[in-house]
Amino acid sequence: MDIFSFDFFRRSLLAALLAGPTCALLGVITTSRGQAFFSDSLAHSTIAGYGLGLLIQLLLSQLLGISFSSVFISSFMFFYCLGVSLLFILFLNKTRLESDTLLSLIFTGSVALGILILTKMIRYPFLESLLFGDINACSWTDVLLLGLVSLSAFFFLFKNMPGLLLLMIDENMAVAEGVQVKKLNYQTVILIGGIIALSLKLLGAILVSAMIVIPAATAKLLAWNFRSLLFLSLLYGLLGAVGGVLLSYYIDAMTGPTIGGFEILLLLFSFFIKKFFKKKDSKKQLD
Repeated sequence: MDIFSFDFFRRSLLAALLAGPTCALLGVITTSRGQAFFSDSLAHSTIAGYGLGLLIQLLLSQLLGISFSSVFISSFMFFYCLGVSLLFILFLNKTRLESDTLLSLIFTGSVALGILILTKMIRYPFLESLLFGDINACSWTDVLLLGLVSLSAFFFLFKNMPGLLLLMIDENMAVAEGVQVKKLNYQTVILIGGIIALSLKLLGAILVSAMIVIPAATAKLLAWNFRSLLFLSLLYGLLGAVGGVLLSYYIDAMTGPTIGGFEILLLLFSFFIKKFFKKKDSKKQLD
């Protein structure tokens, strides 16, 4: 049977096609600035966001008799991620706390609060879907929103790439060159928050940062300049996401972990390719 005849599979593949390259491109920015842990902490904060969303929905339903559609939780999660992103950058600018300290607080506090709420409200299978994702549950609305955010992300990143490149090299240099560092930081963090919120159904809270960090890390193994780093990151992001969806179908496995595992395989493959050519070049020099 042709797998493309299934509507859910077409949605899954399109979602992976959109999210993979976008997350990878954002990964270049975060990993180059030493902020890889930010995406991981923000992804884990969604556990608390999901729990709070369900709690608010339950309380309003019981107290006011308000009925909610399935869109409520997705919308709440999106704005929750944006809120956490803004709070992080605000506290980073207004307090003396280091970024890794703030991220650790977000990480541990959100996981503790989220698990506490969720284990009291829902059964384990639902929690499993949140943690590990279920891309096959994506609706066409989810795909459309992901497409809009992905287009916005590409437009923003390429428009501001000179300033972001200066930030990656040296923040003081960026300030000296007239880059609006604080504004750019806020915009980048909000963008990452939006992408993570919409990518949760692919990999879930535990593995979503893999789509951001791993393709960029893999590209760095083989890149020879910044342009090649961007191109290879996009390529690895696309291959990892789409390849993981296809592989999960054929081996009958959960899609989220399969995407993460497939991206790790791409990383290892690239590592051995680099080692192979490095040894080959060394032999030529000796000869």
